[in-house]
Amino acid sequence: MLNIDIGRYSSILKEIERNEASIFLIKKNGQSFDSNLNYLNKSSNSEYNTFYTDYKFYPILEPYSPFCSLIKNFTNTKKDLDYLMNELSVYPAHKELFKSFIFNGKANRIEEILPFDYAYEKSRFFTEFLKFFNYYAKKKTLLITLENINYAPISTINWLKWLFTNSSNNNFKIILTLNDYHYYNENFQSNFDDLIQLLELDGLLLEFSNKILINKTQSSDNNYINLNNSDNLFNGDNYYNFFALEEALNFYKINYDLIKENNSKHTLEELYLTLLKLGNTYCLLENYDESLKYYELLSNVSLENGNDYFRLIAIQKLSMINILKKKFSLAETLSKQSYTLSKKLNNEELIFNSYSLIFWINEFAKYRTNLNKFNFANEFIYLAKKYKRKNMLAYFLTHSYYEIEYSGPEDKKISYSNEGRRLALELDNQNCILSSYLKTALVYAVRGFYNISITYYKKVEVLLLEMKDYFRLAQTYNGIGYYYLTNEDYITANSYYDLALLNLRYNWNFDEICMTIFNKGFNFLLSNQYTKANDCFNICLSILNVLKVDRLRLTTLTRLYGIVGLNNFYLGNYYKAYSFLSNMKTQCKDATIKFFKDDDDEFFLSNFLQGLLLKTENKLIEAKSFFEKANYYLGLLEGSLKCLLPKFNYEYYSLLTELGNFNEANKYKEYGIRYCRENNFNYYLSILEGNDPNPIQIPHDPSSMNWVVEAAKQQASLNELNSKVDEINFLNLFQENLSSLDDLDKVLSSSMSLIESRFALDYSFMLLHENSTIDLIYSSSNDDNINNKLPKLISLLSDYKQGFVYPNHSTSLTNKLKSFINKIELLINSNIHSFIFIPILKDNKLKASYLCLTKSSGEMINNEITLNNEFLRLINLTTKQLFETIRRIEGQQKLLQSAYTDMLTGICNRQGFYNRLSNLLDYNPNDSNTVTLFYIDLDNFKYYNDSFGHKIGDQVLIWFAEILNSVTPKHNSPIRYGGDEFLLLLQDYSNEEILSVANNIYNSLEKYIGFSDRISKILMKDITIPNEKLLSCSIGIITMNITSCTTMSDLIESADHAMYEAKKRGKHQFIVANNI
Repeated sequence: MLNIDIGRYSSILKEIERNEASIFLIKKNGQSFDSNLNYLNKSSNSEYNTFYTDYKFYPILEPYSPFCSLIKNFTNTKKDLDYLMNELSVYPAHKELFKSFIFNGKANRIEEILPFDYAYEKSRFFTEFLKFFNYYAKKKTLLITLENINYAPISTINWLKWLFTNSSNNNFKIILTLNDYHYYNENFQSNFDDLIQLLELDGLLLEFSNKILINKTQSSDNNYINLNNSDNLFNGDNYYNFFALEEALNFYKINYDLIKENNSKHTLEELYLTLLKLGNTYCLLENYDESLKYYELLSNVSLENGNDYFRLIAIQKLSMINILKKKFSLAETLSKQSYTLSKKLNNEELIFNSYSLIFWINEFAKYRTNLNKFNFANEFIYLAKKYKRKNMLAYFLTHSYYEIEYSGPEDKKISYSNEGRRLALELDNQNCILSSYLKTALVYAVRGFYNISITYYKKVEVLLLEMKDYFRLAQTYNGIGYYYLTNEDYITANSYYDLALLNLRYNWNFDEICMTIFNKGFNFLLSNQYTKANDCFNICLSILNVLKVDRLRLTTLTRLYGIVGLNNFYLGNYYKAYSFLSNMKTQCKDATIKFFKDDDDEFFLSNFLQGLLLKTENKLIEAKSFFEKANYYLGLLEGSLKCLLPKFNYEYYSLLTELGNFNEANKYKEYGIRYCRENNFNYYLSILEGNDPNPIQIPHDPSSMNWVVEAAKQQASLNELNSKVDEINFLNLFQENLSSLDDLDKVLSSSMSLIESRFALDYSFMLLHENSTIDLIYSSSNDDNINNKLPKLISLLSDYKQGFVYPNHSTSLTNKLKSFINKIELLINSNIHSFIFIPILKDNKLKASYLCLTKSSGEMINNEITLNNEFLRLINLTTKQLFETIRRIEGQQKLLQSAYTDMLTGICNRQGFYNRLSNLLDYNPNDSNTVTLFYIDLDNFKYYNDSFGHKIGDQVLIWFAEILNSVTPKHNSPIRYGGDEFLLLLQDYSNEEILSVANNIYNSLEKYIGFSDRISKILMKDITIPNEKLLSCSIGIITMNITSCTTMSDLIESADHAMYEAKKRGKHQFIVANNI
């Protein structure tokens, strides 16, 4: 720290000029410093370009303030900025970002930030500020003064830390000042302290020795904006797009809190967007659990409010989070649901997003998913171009292998591959450029163009070492090892495989680890060091078993089993060789459909191994037939197994010699020799020529790979733990859903939606079994034909007392089950891929059942999800909980119904009326909504009670209630208000409809002539009721706008008053209160 006397202020500039550093901090100790700095700026105007900001009087709504303002200060027009950004090689995706914010105040991005690009893009973005400042300092040193730095945004602090750590020898100087070390936002005090410590340790902290009290009038107020009154989403987006995630998060959180505090002032769409942006921000911050929380909230809220668009976006985001968390099965499930819903909505952009998810899943986990067979490349490319998704298209074209056509080196036409490379170079996306080189190297290697392949691998190695990208460096060393393996340089190949493992030790990717160890083992096999090969293969198989993996990148387990079986044959372990042969799942070859190039590898290996084993049993003729098939498939091979050609030809030569077919034997021997000479295979050339080759001794220490199995066990434990956490989270969410809702329809639909989303179901149904009837209470299908016929079909499964999954080895295929499957497939017009049936029993009686299924897909994406026993366990648990909840809600509804029902007449009682009217008034509709109340009092009812007794009186009340029921729709059921008083509550009735209801009541009463015939039947005698005593009623009617009806009593009193007016006017009539 350098102490500077206030009288020697001019020494500051000299101190700064002497030092090569770019940042200096001045602790003012209360000195009012503004005039001094302004003097410095003015006095040095001839030598410096200057820029000055005091954060105490500067708004905080500019990310990295004031750097964008500085750029605007030195740039006159958009055209000038465009020219400058091109000259400085600003990252293409950032050009619009700078231009839109500097000239319009809004940071726009054409494409969303991909999680895979975030770190790289942010690094490029930080470098771009550096480029701007050095450009402005080309002729004169740029002097940037930032006063009261402890009030600067945290994005500015982070950039200054980055500048100090990553850059030197700049032609600009940044002077920071402060009075104390207290940062204005305590949440980021540690970040601020880091910057101070860096500068102090490097001797860049200058402090005034004179301590002067701060002038309160100058320093007590800050020009900070009240965030509660600002456009938080707008400001948050600016910070988010500028990679200032901490501040973006702050704006989004404030907005979310405001919505929760006063929901009425905010739209649902604002809530959706806020939840989405919170999830996005946490995702880029790699806080995936928080991100999941907000995406799940978005999914639930949008589901509850019937917004399919935002629900689908939430599903897509959840899928991406699970890709990032390497939970590929769940990601796959969600991506399938995303694809189905996006097709249903017919939204091309969301369809494109679904394709993108499937691409990422296939890219990162193709050996662990069902999404490895798809052919949407052309539609993907079309949509990417239509909606200007260049970056995503670059990833697709430079990363895909099986799905995209590749042109060989002799083909000069434009291919997807070089289009992807061109696009990657245009976007300056180093990830895509590197992947393009890696893909090109891989494809050339697989197709046998090894010399071209190695040039690309060497290019990539240099770039990856500079980027410190150790995972892709491991991939590159794998590729280089493959090159040397195919050139019979087994020792060098092994050294590169060891380098790959070294880089993977601290960058676990078990797909790549397995491939590396597999390649290492194959290298030993080719060099006839079978014991060493066996060490590698055993470790590889252990990893696959521990992690329950059924596919590796660019190979299959079948191929692996074939090579391991071959190695065991050469070790003399024939039993194990047979065991691996039986595990090879080679399927019937379809000459027209080949999804994977390694099918030929599998058929070659299985026939070669079978032939060798038969040869050891002296079944030479049978062995020859398998060798013939193997030879056919060997001719189709292009990749590494082609290296087995000399070994195969030697074995075939030996077999044919034993059979006495010397001419044919010599033909294969000569072909093998010619192949070895053409490819410089000296080791196998010696063997085929009958000479003893020089033994190859490759260094090998099995213990050096022990860490791999232990790491796989740790990963398996972590996977199991994560799976349990996911299960617990799902069950908690399901329980929360069951306990938070009392509406039966909502409980059913939301619960079923959770189950359907979790397990990617194509269909799900729930049925109630009462006595001999089966009622469908939930269906995911809108097809009436399916819904009408399903209950009858379910009866075929009524004998099952326990839930089961199909297909499953423990589920016997009975005639009834066969019939059910055939009929359900006809009904849904699709083959069933898998289904689960769950019977729900009470006292050993079938009370309900649940059926869900996935169908075999004939769509563009082969995304069939197979339901299994683990799914059965969870679905069994949740559906039974749902059934209990349904019964609970039904019981509550019955209790509530009895509380709101008049016990005599069966219509609504006074309490039910108050509840209905209260709900109506609380609904708060618009001004056009009206409510009409009929207040009805029976005329002459006392005569009936006195003349015929109270039982007849009760019966009269029942009959009158039936009349009221007959003249009103079901949802406007009548009310018995008390004694012989009744009400009708009608909503949005026209004047004509109101008059019609009133007239129908009187017409019905006149029709029954006071119910005299009914009373005679009950009393079993003739009765005569005088005309003036016949039952009738007086009605008061009031119609009001709901918004003007402030209380229930207003409505009731007005109608009651009109009813008494009708009584006064002679009864048997109605009076409309509005006309009194």
